[in-house]
This record gives sequence, structure tokens and C-alpha cells, in this order.
Amino acid sequence: MTEVPLIATPNQELAIELEEQDCTIQVRQLGNYTYLTLWVDSTLIVENAICMPGVAILQGYIQGFSGNFVLVDSSDPNNQQLSDYTELGSRFLLLYLTEAEVHEY
Repeated sequence: MTEVPLIATPNQELAIELEEQDCTIQVRQLGNYTYLTLWVDSTLIVENAICMPGVAILQGYIQGFSGNFVLVDSSDPNNQQLSDYTELGSRFLLLYLTEAEVHEY
């Protein structure tokens, strides 16, 4: 697993390489929910996927991307709460899972 570095802001975008995939990730909070948009190179892979803590974000087969993401509440792994942008990057962590890790998760 690789932690995707987030900051405590309701809207953010970052570029990161994940397993030789040049990714641009946008994370934003609307109301009580956090959403993820992902591009690989300049190709949109998924737009506004809901981030439910402890649940794989990309559902089903995603063409053009290898791996998955999960948003976790690091304060209590057994009691995942909805994320609050003020705690992104500290309490709420965005993790990238390789294909092998996805099958173990």
C-alpha cells in the first residue's frame, strides 16, 4: 500500500506516479461525502467516485488503470467514520493498493 499525500482542504488535486502510472487525483468534499476523480496521463478513468471509509473506491473493472484506492479512518480501523476534510492526510488517509493488494484487502 502507498499513502497518497492529502492535505486538510475540501478541494485538492495532485499528480503522483503509482506503479508506473502517471496519475492526477482530485479529491473534494461536498456536504458529508468525499469524492475522487482520477486521470491516468490525460485520460479520465473515473469521475466523482464516492469515498466510503474502508471500502474500495473503484468498483468493478476499470479499464486503463491498475490497482484501487481506499480511504481509511486511521483513528479506529474497526469503526470507520465518514471523512471530514479538516482531517484529510492525518486521520483520514487515502491509500493506493496494487492489484495484488486489492485481492488481499
